[in-house]
Amino acid sequence: MGVCERLVAQHESVKSLGLAVGKEAVALVKAPWVMLMTESSDIRLSARNCLEGKVTSVTDGVVNAEVVIKLDGGSEVYSIVTRETVAELGLAPGVSATAVIKASHIILGVPA
Repeated sequence: MGVCERLVAQHESVKSLGLAVGKEAVALVKAPWVMLMTESSDIRLSARNCLEGKVTSVTDGVVNAEVVIKLDGGSEVYSIVTRETVAELGLAPGVSATAVIKASHIILGVPA
């Protein structure tokens, strides 16, 4: 994630890695764990990592599609969803979308 992005992580991870404001860290999330939403302004979720951006590309596979969302801070989030989902949500380059990631699906790392 870019320096402007903010994620919510599990308390135990924050403690064990010695995370603090301004400390360098990386967040790894497998693309299939990234859910996508459109028109999310009136929905409250238990997943607190809701990252808003614009779709920059949609690459179709046989069953699934890879969707790339560029966040305001410049970072990109990749998601793997079904082609049916792409059609239902109208995902295409330029469309506003929200990447939804549960805290338990984020793997945090810090320099050794």
